[in-house]
Amino acid sequence: MSSAKTIGVVLFDGFETLDVYGPLGLLVSAALDYPYNAVLIGPPNTKSPGSVLSSSQLPTMTSETLQFPPIQKYDVLLIPGGLGNRPLLNDKTYLNALEKNAEAVLESGGTVLCVCTGSILLAATGILDGKPATTNKKAYDGLTPKYPKVRWKRQARWVVDGQIITSGGITAGMVR
Repeated sequence: MSSAKTIGVVLFDGFETLDVYGPLGLLVSAALDYPYNAVLIGPPNTKSPGSVLSSSQLPTMTSETLQFPPIQKYDVLLIPGGLGNRPLLNDKTYLNALEKNAEAVLESGGTVLCVCTGSILLAATGILDGKPATTNKKAYDGLTPKYPKVRWKRQARWVVDGQIITSGGITAGMVR
């Protein structure tokens, strides 16, 4: 058996609960040869880890804050969607920290996994410029025009572009 890999899960108030716990459940339970440990990462604007509220108002404790350099190396960076990410699309501090962490994961050979509108959050960093990606279909017309450099795929359930995987909805990326 190989050593455990670390999934860094980027959380924010209003993250979609299923976007986090669905993929985590699948990754952790299905990866028998490559066990995963999950680290829940809170917003960068806090002095210490704490609690964020999911879209269903479920308090979720984080153990780290989104910072660079990160406290530890992540093999996978999981970016969920949720209505709570809309204010973050204009938060330069947040986007800078997310961009640097995603770049570090990619440079080390890891994977960035965006669920639903998590791809919009990654697009706001510029990392998806020139790359194919997908996102939530209900939010598609309202959000994708703001990031015209991304090669958006409306009909795709998921898009794999090297080390970056985006899924089109809450459960679309869970079935492959």
